[in-house]
Amino acid sequence: MFYLSHKSETWKRIGVPLFFIACSLFVFMWPSLYNGQPFFFYDTASYIRGADTGIAEATGLQSQWTLSFVRNSLSPGKDGTVKNLSSIADQAFLSGRSVYYGVLLYFGSLIGQFWTSVLLQAVVVMVAIGLTLCEAFGFRWKDLAIISVALAATTPVAFYISFLMPDIFAGITILALANIFALGKTMVRLLIYLWTALLCAAVLFHSSHLLIAIFIVIFELLHSLVSRKPIFWKGFAVAFFAIIVGFAGEVAFEFGVQKAFGLKPIRPPFIMARLMADGPGSAFLKERCPGADYTACRFVNLLPVKSSDNFLWSLDPKVGGFMISDPSTRRSLGDEQYRFALAVLAYDPINQILASAKNTFTQLCLVGLEDFNYSSPVAYFFEDNLPATYMEGIKKTRAWQGRMPIMLMSYVILLCICAGVLYILWHFFVSDRNKIYPKSRLGLFTAIVFVGIFANAAICGALSTPHDRYQARVIWLLPFVAALLYGEREARIKDLKPRT
Repeated sequence: MFYLSHKSETWKRIGVPLFFIACSLFVFMWPSLYNGQPFFFYDTASYIRGADTGIAEATGLQSQWTLSFVRNSLSPGKDGTVKNLSSIADQAFLSGRSVYYGVLLYFGSLIGQFWTSVLLQAVVVMVAIGLTLCEAFGFRWKDLAIISVALAATTPVAFYISFLMPDIFAGITILALANIFALGKTMVRLLIYLWTALLCAAVLFHSSHLLIAIFIVIFELLHSLVSRKPIFWKGFAVAFFAIIVGFAGEVAFEFGVQKAFGLKPIRPPFIMARLMADGPGSAFLKERCPGADYTACRFVNLLPVKSSDNFLWSLDPKVGGFMISDPSTRRSLGDEQYRFALAVLAYDPINQILASAKNTFTQLCLVGLEDFNYSSPVAYFFEDNLPATYMEGIKKTRAWQGRMPIMLMSYVILLCICAGVLYILWHFFVSDRNKIYPKSRLGLFTAIVFVGIFANAAICGALSTPHDRYQARVIWLLPFVAALLYGEREARIKDLKPRT
């Protein structure tokens, strides 16, 4: 009897947690498992090659990514040979593709064909959800598994975990700051450290995550001042530390490139292209060029720009400017975009603000999964940019064959988001929650999540180009917040019931 009892206790302490962890990780990875491989994107190779170049330069170790630039035909050099957008031969290194996230993918490519990278992303999301449950209404392994299954089945979170891009960490940025500011006052030191580590990693992995963090910090500072509540200095200290880490990472990358190759990285002119596509940027160039001191004046013949993506990435000289230019021109366009943006805003502030607002609203409404079936342009790009060993696997996937159920999932996701938002509104404006627990901390938590989602739309839509993946990468937070509110409500009601 003692043996059986001891065995049962061991299963409860070790077996049950391991079972629920395995279930959570499995469902979070289901899209890549169903596809037969993690999902690639246009930028995946750039992230890996950035890390690979640094490792090769520092150690002399080369991988199959090191010399695999040769097939992509971009801008020809003077000698007629093909040059690349980001290439050692051209001394051109693209900024905006985090070398830190590239390291995660680089080692994932060495260990298990990127399955390690996807597994780590699944672990990060599972940990973030578990840490949030700890402070929201108490952690239980069963709750973690139920919420994981629900989110994986009805939101885009599992797709972005399976994506070889840093997009999943945009949601982690928002979730980390919501926990720190709303729930951090009662959080034990270990949890604060864990959230700090996750937040630092997230802001290092993409500059848009850093901007989202800054947006939320400003909101929380204004909220503290307007509500006249004591400022939570520990939370701001964590947020400021992460922001400093993010900026330091950018500076370290630029310094490393300059030290190794003598030239600073090229930053794509996303903002310039956006303003040109919005209209005021194009009108400004038409009126001020050729007298204005802007490299962009060389591309007046392309105006008006119908799409910022066309100007940035098209190889057609009738619509594309950045990608087909030489490295010196690309570097000049990237360097002058901020000066250009200020000039355009001064030139036509009303129309530019209206255009940015429209782009932000458009971005808020885009939550599709179009990137998870590979279209013909994507397929051609992969053929030219990925090593042959990976192409063999990609051609066997459902995404390559166009058989991922993205249309069905898009409808499910839309219904889930609507249901989540409706529940959140009912919870705060209709239900009797104030009678049950008037001092809930999830009110501020919910507000920060909404602010983060809006910030993501404003940053990606107004400063870049509205795309489904930009908003879909964070929209899973709304159903998660709804689940937290429901769980807290049920826990409080249970506590109020008389015990018999």
